[in-house]
Amino acid sequence: MVGASGSIMGVIGGTGAVLFRGWRQERARPAVRRLRGVVLILALQVVFDLTTPQISFTAHFAGMVSGFLLCALMKHWPDAAPPG
Repeated sequence: MVGASGSIMGVIGGTGAVLFRGWRQERARPAVRRLRGVVLILALQVVFDLTTPQISFTAHFAGMVSGFLLCALMKHWPDAAPPG
């Protein structure tokens, strides 16, 4: 399995993790709206992957899960001042 689409799915998964954190911790309404959009994109991608035999569902799913988990596990410092 070779291609950039798995890494793109990782970015989408990471975006989902950040939006989920924003919704869970701060109850931010814009995060909920955008999270719904990300979930819709992922659902459409899964349907497309499973109905098209030439597309690797495994690569896309692994990229999405990896991106989500890596971003979800990153330490978040909302009160940290920028260096300098």
